[in-house]
Amino acid sequence: MNEPLIIRRQLTVLLRDGLHMSPLSQINRLACAFSGSVLIHRGDYTADAKSMVDLLQLNAQHGTMLLIEVGGNDAEQLIDAVAR
Repeated sequence: MNEPLIIRRQLTVLLRDGLHMSPLSQINRLACAFSGSVLIHRGDYTADAKSMVDLLQLNAQHGTMLLIEVGGNDAEQLIDAVAR
């Protein structure tokens, strides 16, 4: 049996206003439509991208380093979409 594909990518928040409600909503919609897991790490905090409450607690301002971890089928396509 194959292990699910897990892809990790480190990104810097480049949006001048950081990850505010609009981009977080877009990430949440992508994650909720995906059958696998989508986690975003900021330091010791881990947000489940399928939870808007978790995403809002990231408090990711311009320049913040994040680690995105996606697991499941089509993980590569989803991590590319989240990164955009």
